[in-house]
Amino acid sequence: MEEEKKIVHKMHLQNEPFNAIKDKKKTVELRLFDDKRKEIQIGDQILFINLLNPKLTLLVDVIGLCVYSSFEKLYAYYDKVALGYNENEPADYKDMYQYYKEDEIKEYGVLAIEMKLHEGEN
Repeated sequence: MEEEKKIVHKMHLQNEPFNAIKDKKKTVELRLFDDKRKEIQIGDQILFINLLNPKLTLLVDVIGLCVYSSFEKLYAYYDKVALGYNENEPADYKDMYQYYKEDEIKEYGVLAIEMKLHEGEN
């Protein structure tokens, strides 16, 4: 039987969260639940491209997807380190407003992409 081909989604990421994924600290990526993100399925992969140095990439496996009506509700569910914060810094859902407008969040909702670094990525 032929192996099913995995879908690989490409996403850009700032340097700090990119490194947190590489270090296996950040295990949840937060995005707007727009049309592009609605295509992501458990079992797919995401190729993250570092915005600071686009030659740097990371491949992760999507292991879970959770949709929320707001980042506030999403933040209440997940551990802050899994979301990309350091243990000693406060986590505030309003941090996401630097990336997304409140009316976009209300229109689309938000997505928590649970992921693990793909085997072979260091």
